[in-house]
Amino acid sequence: MNKLLLAPLLAVALSGCINTDNLLKPAAGVDEYYTFDSQQLRLCRGQSNNCYDLAVIVSDRLLLSPVEQAYGSQISGPNYPLQLAKTLLNPPHDEYEPQPQDEEGRYYRLPINQQTDAVWQALASAFDGLYNN
Repeated sequence: MNKLLLAPLLAVALSGCINTDNLLKPAAGVDEYYTFDSQQLRLCRGQSNNCYDLAVIVSDRLLLSPVEQAYGSQISGPNYPLQLAKTLLNPPHDEYEPQPQDEEGRYYRLPINQQTDAVWQALASAFDGLYNN
């Protein structure tokens, strides 16, 4: 019986020695920029694993309407995810300039602004419609 009580007491006593300052820090850039993977067609918040595949937009193309309004151009098919990727990397009115993050041109840093937020919201809504209903 004493052995059963000893383990939890020891854990509580030692927990004061553990530095927990870095355990709950958000990933770098999560509130500052998006990272776009042009090979996987995936948009992420900063350097986090909070990401959406552009392919989810196919499930509800009506969600592209706010994106088209934000960019001032139409995103047409048949390959909606690819057209959305082209719009992210080449905004029609030069609202921002994607910043390459590697030598191969796979990863790009995009600013958090009205246009990219519209894409993020559309992807989040499409994802929720697919997996949370």
